[in-house]
Amino acid sequence: MDYIQAGKNPKLWIRLPGRNLPRNIRPMDIGDELYKQSEALGIDKLSPGDVFSIQYWSKIDSWIIYCANEMAKNKALAMSTIVLNNMQHELTDFQKTNIHHPNGMRVSIHGLPLNVSEEELDTWVDSWATRLTKVERAKEKASKAPRGCSIEPLWNGNRFCYISKFEACVPRHSVYEMDNPLNHGELLQVDI
Repeated sequence: MDYIQAGKNPKLWIRLPGRNLPRNIRPMDIGDELYKQSEALGIDKLSPGDVFSIQYWSKIDSWIIYCANEMAKNKALAMSTIVLNNMQHELTDFQKTNIHHPNGMRVSIHGLPLNVSEEELDTWVDSWATRLTKVERAKEKASKAPRGCSIEPLWNGNRFCYISKFEACVPRHSVYEMDNPLNHGELLQVDI
């Protein structure tokens, strides 16, 4: 078994949300409970080679359970939950929990001038995706306001919307230079 290749395949990953789990829990504790509880449930139990690694990802506050193959992943997902620290926690398919949203996939568009209208962005997004919601402006919350003073959230150039699927590939641009930054039509006519 090539564990390196299996570890690179997100189709074989299971997500265990980290909320309500103690920070000092070890990957071995999670693994031991997975094996014990799958055996206790009487379903197709997990064998020691089925899960080859468990790692905490702080960025998404979740534990990732790396399965050796599709059959091992299906065995673990058949459990649907695991009891750790006297609490029940859901086991979910990593890809489905990160990609799908009740409203579709959220698309964020950053760094636009405030004078670019949502209608123009609606048209632009429609050219490469099936849009479910209108493009909306994002507000930045004031992180530190003096005591007794309330600061209203400020508009920024970021926008977002929800889409159901991509119709075309959209490259990521981290920097885009143009001659006249006030000509927002030029910004929306990037060749894709």
